[in-house]
Amino acid sequence: VSPQSLRGSQTGVYIGYSTFGMPDGIPDEVQPDSQNSMTETLLWVPGNSKCLYANRVSFVFDFKGPSLVTDTACSSSLVAFNLAINDLRLGKCDQAIVGGSQINLQPFTNHIFQTTRLNSFDGVPKVWDESADGFVRGETVACLFLQRRPDAKRVYATVLNSGVNIDGNKTMGMFFPSADGQQELMIKTYKEANVDPLKVTYFEAHATGTK
Repeated sequence: VSPQSLRGSQTGVYIGYSTFGMPDGIPDEVQPDSQNSMTETLLWVPGNSKCLYANRVSFVFDFKGPSLVTDTACSSSLVAFNLAINDLRLGKCDQAIVGGSQINLQPFTNHIFQTTRLNSFDGVPKVWDESADGFVRGETVACLFLQRRPDAKRVYATVLNSGVNIDGNKTMGMFFPSADGQQELMIKTYKEANVDPLKVTYFEAHATGTK
């Protein structure tokens, strides 16, 4: 698909973002007493506004559909994907771009994860093993282009359904995942899509390897 052919169209942009790993706060060079030019200071604002991660793409390519950023920690990109699917179904956009990235820019973030015992101590994830002691942070950048099937020129995969939930109040605390909550979501999502789980041949799991 040529980007030029989409100019002015109802193309949505949905970007997953999480605060961990990105520098926050106001640097010294744009403080009120800084000697830098007003131009540099003004450029810092849009360059560091998280909402503009999606808006910048819409601006450059002249997309007129929804343009937004989601921050739901490690599920940010998947939630952005879910929003895009729903908007396509509801006719709020004609096609959608869904993107997300994980880039480790600050060593301090790794220090926090290590201190809170989220990172594996030996740098090796041991998913579904009794010796699991944490995950290993990686880096990636990914982007998907979604269209309704009748409009697609090349189909690499078909989305049957997508779903999102949250565990609500739990005795173990906010940051501990609930197996029951995840099971409820999977059952609901399979049922809505009329898919028999026993016929699914490939699964990709979150699988952090934390205790």
